Amino acid sequence: MTVKIAKSQPSTNFIEKEALSKIRSKLRNLFFLKDLEILENETNPSQDWGTDIYIEVLNKSKHNKREILFLVQSKGINKKPKILKNEDSFSFQMSLRHANYFYYELSEPLIFMVCDISNDMIYWYAVQLDSKLEDQIIEQAQKGKKSLQVKIPQKNILNEENFERFFSDIEESQKHQLHKRKSKIFLRPNYKQINHEVSKLNIIDGLCKVIDKFEGIDVLPIPVINGLDILIGKNGSLLGENLSTDNEAIFDLFSSLELKDNVYYFNNLDIDYSHVKDLQEKLKKILLFFSVNWITHLNWCGKAKRIEHRICVHNLYFSSDCSCERCSYGELNFKRTNELLQIDLDSTNIAFRLRKAYTYYLIADFEKSYREHKNILTDITISKYPGFFIIVKFNLIQLKKMISWDYFGVNRNEILNDLDELTFDLDEILIPEHFIDIFKLIKDRRFIDGALWEIDSKLSEIQKFWFNDQFGGSSRNGYSRALIVDFLRAYGFIEYNLLIYSDYLEFEVLVNKALEGIFALYSINNPASDKYDHFGYTIIDMWLFHAEPKQIRYLLNKYKLKSLDIQFTDITYDRLNNYIDNLVNSTGIIIDNFKNENYKHNRKILQITQSYLMILEVINISIDQKNALLEKYLLLLEILGETYFRNYDFLYNFLNSSNEVSVSNLEKIISLLTLDNLQSSNVFSLAIKLYIEKNNKASVLIENSLKKILQISEFSIEEFCKRERFANLIFIIKHLTVETVTILKEQLNSKLEKDFDEELYYLFSIYSVLDHKVEFFDKYLKLTPDYTNLKTGHEFLSGRKETKNYHLDKVINLMFKFDIEFTGEVRLLSSKAVDKDYYDWLMDMEGFDYSKFNLYWLLYYKTDFYKKAFKKSEKLRIEIIKGLKGNYIEGVAKIFLNNFN
Repeated sequence: MTVKIAKSQPSTNFIEKEALSKIRSKLRNLFFLKDLEILENETNPSQDWGTDIYIEVLNKSKHNKREILFLVQSKGINKKPKILKNEDSFSFQMSLRHANYFYYELSEPLIFMVCDISNDMIYWYAVQLDSKLEDQIIEQAQKGKKSLQVKIPQKNILNEENFERFFSDIEESQKHQLHKRKSKIFLRPNYKQINHEVSKLNIIDGLCKVIDKFEGIDVLPIPVINGLDILIGKNGSLLGENLSTDNEAIFDLFSSLELKDNVYYFNNLDIDYSHVKDLQEKLKKILLFFSVNWITHLNWCGKAKRIEHRICVHNLYFSSDCSCERCSYGELNFKRTNELLQIDLDSTNIAFRLRKAYTYYLIADFEKSYREHKNILTDITISKYPGFFIIVKFNLIQLKKMISWDYFGVNRNEILNDLDELTFDLDEILIPEHFIDIFKLIKDRRFIDGALWEIDSKLSEIQKFWFNDQFGGSSRNGYSRALIVDFLRAYGFIEYNLLIYSDYLEFEVLVNKALEGIFALYSINNPASDKYDHFGYTIIDMWLFHAEPKQIRYLLNKYKLKSLDIQFTDITYDRLNNYIDNLVNSTGIIIDNFKNENYKHNRKILQITQSYLMILEVINISIDQKNALLEKYLLLLEILGETYFRNYDFLYNFLNSSNEVSVSNLEKIISLLTLDNLQSSNVFSLAIKLYIEKNNKASVLIENSLKKILQISEFSIEEFCKRERFANLIFIIKHLTVETVTILKEQLNSKLEKDFDEELYYLFSIYSVLDHKVEFFDKYLKLTPDYTNLKTGHEFLSGRKETKNYHLDKVINLMFKFDIEFTGEVRLLSSKAVDKDYYDWLMDMEGFDYSKFNLYWLLYYKTDFYKKAFKKSEKLRIEIIKGLKGNYIEGVAKIFLNNFN
């Protein structure tokens, strides 16, 4: 009996590999017959653009000159293709994404090839020459399909007979792609249709119609505004915050408007708008558009003469309180934000849904933000809701990055897989003409880059003005206002359009640059120059919410800003008071996020609280207002209970810059530090120092107060010798009672006599607890090491010997303090330092050979006792003057001004 063995069918992978091999071989042979050689190159498999190989065609008779380059997508089949009825072609499925890429994006020609491995027949299809493909792509994209069917001519068999036609298709494809790319480069938005539609309407309905046409985009780019006739007329434009127009209708409207108690009135009886339905609501809609687009003035640029040429539009802005979840977050009311997010919104209102999705992003709940955005994208189309569609898709692309970097929930992989192929690739062909500028601006992420360029250019000029001002120069410019307007327009484009922008890291850079420009303008001293006179609450909010605190601390120091005048003191105080109240009321949510390791949210709260304290440090408000806000701030830190949020380094700067902290607030600060066992910190010692200065009491009362806040019953010298206790508080001893000081001195002398400790001796001597005692000083002197032979960390890291002798620095500091004469024995110690000349100079400033002198020596060890010694030397004074003339050093100049005049 004969057994039939079934013939196994080749796998798809085998067919594809075999097809590609046969295509390559065929191409190689055909080009060889035409005296042409080809270089075959594999495409990058990690980039799934549907191309398998790219071919370089070289002409052997012309020294291998490259004639053309083309790409191939290879497909394999294992049976004869089925010819379509009544057509001389067969169909083949192609990915819509690949079809769009081949047809629109590729600059090189691409040939789609199908090989029937059962009979070695190869067919080609010139994708880029198919005139029907464009409509197919648009139709399938509108239907939400992911593929389409292409028709491959049966006659396009790759062989020697058809080679010339095949090569012609490659050349024609190249020409078509070049033309398409040129057309795409010069693709321009078109506002003719909008301008035509609104030209038939009255000015109010026309403006509302324009706003509705851009639904989803509340803040428009300047080029879009400059394309709308209803706003600019024929010859106007928006420049900065000033909109010039020769459209009489819009100028008449604004010139006749008045705002009283949030109601609009018309002062021109010749103009009648009574026929306009919902007049007040439409006027508010129009003025809201002007305010968020930062259009503050309307200027007449028409030929007709007018009495009024400039209208202050900002006087027509109406005020309204909004308590939605987005605005609640903006007031730092996280408690109300969370409550509102739990409420189901009207699912048909896309604006409400987007606002909710965006707020989830703000509170760093990336998964919920993703789901809300994805649901919206599912329910809308680009043709019907282009504005919302662009924003939602952009936000999802941004969320993909954030989830990839910072989110590790259980659904992370599921979300990333869902967003993996989300791009704008197919959208440009469907976008309405009036949205082209907006689409490109958002898709290419140019809305921040453009603002950065504008602010960078202004900042460069401002820094030049600031530098010249230091030497008496003056300037007249409008940079302060222009800088703020540039920033606020970029800020508004993100905030009002609800754009997610890389968690604001790029925006943070923009804010830092804007603030630097404002700081520089504020610190200009020449009264003849333009400067920034006072900080409005808009700038304060910018600083609070978006600046990087450590960078701003650096800028405050750079421009030597200790205090800032505020434009509206009471308004700024009320806003800061509202912010801190809301944070205190939201501590439960902040703590939950911290425990759940929501790093993005935690970092945001940390930066806001750091900036809040820095702002409170420098703004000029009343002492009572400042202490009231500080009290609430300290309450916030206490309730949060986490050292992560304590901001002690910023608190140190606050205390170091302010003499206005109340005793009760100092007690709260000391209590927090004690709770965190930070009695050895600099901020603790500073708080105690200020507490003593504020407590203008007799020593017995001060001592009792200190015992209470330090939580001790009696003072002991041992407590002052321990780093973890009061080693940083030696300065308080002089404020204690005579009896206590005497006891502490006795304890210290006894301790040093029994076991001499060089560090304790030095510290207690400097703080005048120990009187000069020759026995102790001689012991300290003999401990001076020889740094010329000593291996130090400095030498290990840099490869160079340490030039100074730090112990000898302290010896000399003590000698300056106690007015001890530099004996010959002491002067010999200079040989124990690499920089011997420096120590020879310190020990004999009048007799030193100043040809060896270096001005920088004055900056090495800047104690009060060193400066006191400098001041005594007339020869040093003369040498400093001489040296600064040839080599100006800011730090040396300050020492000279403060000590020699």
